[in-house]
Amino acid sequence: MYTMIARIMIVGGQPYASTLVVLFLLGAGASDTNGESLHIALDQASIRVYEPFSLSVSLEAELSLSERQRTDERGVPIAATRRRFYATLRDGSNTIVASALMSPEWETQNGAHDGVFRCRAIGIFAVSSTSETPRESGTPLEPGEYFLVLTDRGNSLRSDPIRIAVSSLNRREQLAADVVIPTYPDGIRFLLAHEGAASTIEAFGVVAQQYSDTYLGRLAVVALSLERAKSITKTTVRVHDQRRWEPIADDLAAGLGELAPDHALRTEALFQLSVARSACGKYAEARVALAQLEQVNPAGQWAWQGRRLAKELDQLKRATDQESER
Repeated sequence: MYTMIARIMIVGGQPYASTLVVLFLLGAGASDTNGESLHIALDQASIRVYEPFSLSVSLEAELSLSERQRTDERGVPIAATRRRFYATLRDGSNTIVASALMSPEWETQNGAHDGVFRCRAIGIFAVSSTSETPRESGTPLEPGEYFLVLTDRGNSLRSDPIRIAVSSLNRREQLAADVVIPTYPDGIRFLLAHEGAASTIEAFGVVAQQYSDTYLGRLAVVALSLERAKSITKTTVRVHDQRRWEPIADDLAAGLGELAPDHALRTEALFQLSVARSACGKYAEARVALAQLEQVNPAGQWAWQGRRLAKELDQLKRATDQESER
């Protein structure tokens, strides 16, 4: 068993204004009686509760030949992608005090030979008392020592615990979070899936404008930009729609400049920035974003989509070159 010691910072006992600062990191794993095992490591040097965080997950699973052959378009076995992961924060008595439904970003074409399937799982901690699903309110976290556990609930598999400790942070971060908390738990879904209600979007707009100096303010700029990008792609063709895409590109570029290099939403933001830049006809800048995406997580789904976009840009360039030669 590997152990990680970390520190969570909170404001006035409020979990949503918390910061997780890693003192040192190795990883944690556990096996079940069927020979399957789940190993995790925290990706960031620091994260905050109520802010997206990511775990590097290695799942050792025995899949049949037919299960391995049934893959999605990225080459990932469908049986692996159906796994559902939950992260829980537990106290010394093993009581769950916070939880997160994780959104896995599976690596492409992995596990074909060694049975080890890897993904980057993203989630946000929400207060919870006794279950592994978020609830609207709960007892605030108190300073002290906690443990992080990842669970594959459908297969009764969990990782070994990662040790973390809790202490205090400043009040301004709490003021920013107080604006978003009334929209909870919709705000959790909005940050990860950009499916927030109008009240959530409005709240994040306030935070982005009035608390731009806080982590949640910087995060709100990125989250709102991603929501706008997905809204456009659902309703219109993106190419050369400069009037709608240019503000999104500018906001994403600014937001990325404020986020840590290992932030959980960085890969998606880089992909959408490349989409926005290409839609504005700024193909060189789009390629810069795609190159950065490849450096951050080359095996992830956003890098895979980025390579598809790069092929589109290549085809467009060839068509443009041919047109200019006529």
